Amino acid sequence: MAGAKNFYTQKYPNFTKKLGTFELTVHEGSFTNMDIIVLLGENGTGKTTFIKAIAGVYDDLKGTVPELSISFKPQTIAPKFDGTVVDLLWSKIKGIWTSNIIFKTHIFM
Repeated sequence: MAGAKNFYTQKYPNFTKKLGTFELTVHEGSFTNMDIIVLLGENGTGKTTFIKAIAGVYDDLKGTVPELSISFKPQTIAPKFDGTVVDLLWSKIKGIWTSNIIFKTHIFM
């Protein structure tokens, strides 16, 4: 196909991961670097465990499950700013609202 971008396939094997009394059984699968994948499901069904396993987080799976090049975000975040959203905004824009006419007329009104 002319003009098509190159893509590659990431594969993962069958594996099982145990965490306490929880056990996740995964069947082999694959995806490409062009795919956007969303995992939905009830809490406690293994979504995060699966992502961490294929990202290479678990030492006991090293050598069994290849470390795939993926990105994942934590389920909870810890804010680094001790204040309100408005306080954070003002700290970032500093004096731009008084010196920039476009900001003053279009944003700050």
